[in-house]
Amino acid sequence: MCITDFKEQVIFDIISMPLIPIGLVYSFFNLGNVITTDINLFNWGFILKSSFTDGLIGIVLAFLIFETISLFSKLIIKHRAFGEGDTIIAMIFGAWFGWKIMLLTCILGIIIQVLFTLPLMIINLIKMKDKT
Repeated sequence: MCITDFKEQVIFDIISMPLIPIGLVYSFFNLGNVITTDINLFNWGFILKSSFTDGLIGIVLAFLIFETISLFSKLIIKHRAFGEGDTIIAMIFGAWFGWKIMLLTCILGIIIQVLFTLPLMIINLIKMKDKT
């Protein structure tokens, strides 16, 4: 799913959309007890399992965050900051792992993106300056 998103900028609904209710079932039956890993980051404990309510909150929060950012970017720069597939992927993370892990992955994704794109932007600015 992520490879087709990266290569073709397409997320197939037939594959991605069922993962949201399956994640809620996973959370409802507390299947995360099989894999329980404590991650303590910034004194905010994470357990690689979530409750049903954490999954629901994760879905709603992912939708609200991603679509709000897209709405404002559409108003400011006249196009979406990212596609609807990114919203769906965040909702999948929210359903499976809860809202805390979903927020953590979004924050880490932003940090990683900035770390990789900022040097490229600086290099391109230097190249453009040298041409003039």
